[in-house]
Amino acid sequence: MKLIKDFIEDMYLPKMPFWLIAIAVLVVVATWVPLAFIAKARTTTSAKPPVHIFQDMDLQPRFDAQAINPIFADQRSMRANPAGTVSRDAVINDDHFTYGYKLDAAGKAVVVGPTEEGGEATLNFYAGFPKRVEVDDVFVKRGQERFDIFCSTCHGYDGQGQGMVNKRALELVNINSTLNQWTPASNILAENPQTGNLLYGEKEYSNGKLYNTITNGIRNMKGYGEQLSVEDRWAIVAYVRALQISQHASEAEIAEQP
Repeated sequence: MKLIKDFIEDMYLPKMPFWLIAIAVLVVVATWVPLAFIAKARTTTSAKPPVHIFQDMDLQPRFDAQAINPIFADQRSMRANPAGTVSRDAVINDDHFTYGYKLDAAGKAVVVGPTEEGGEATLNFYAGFPKRVEVDDVFVKRGQERFDIFCSTCHGYDGQGQGMVNKRALELVNINSTLNQWTPASNILAENPQTGNLLYGEKEYSNGKLYNTITNGIRNMKGYGEQLSVEDRWAIVAYVRALQISQHASEAEIAEQP
């Protein structure tokens, strides 16, 4: 019997010392401390800036805006513009060039009454091009480039309103009639059946109005005032007029063009 008992006792490992168990428990608990700090950092706010291990360009040896800079006599870190500096986005005091419509002495848009009963009052748009705009081959070519980039997607390269976006929208409308919310792109070469003039020609749609449409948009068309400079908008106007002349002008009208 004693041999059997000794054999059974030899099968079991000796009992682990208490001090070793205590150390193991402390080590496990200690591993929770970093997790606690991480959880606290992610769930609480602090007025102190974070610790930057990699500085990158967050902290630079520079003077901040409105700070004192002892290098200069006026002690200002922000320097004044050199004499004669003109802001890139400065508004030129030429309402024809900048807006396409007339402004009064107070700087407000001049509005003209309706031309027919039931009509609406409209802005007093300028005819022709501003004096500071020189319409030549280079200018018209620039307008063609901008037109092909920004306008042809809806109006088409020929201006007849058959651009890729317009064609795709009409296809979707034919597939699903519930999507019939698309306003077809205008054909800038279309004629007014009553007058025989172009609907968007200079006689019925002045250059200033066309410029304003490019700038601010109309109906479903968004404005491109943010994407196109003032000069480029007038260049598009010049190209549209050239496009209209190429399709509808008589020999006499072509001869009058510079």
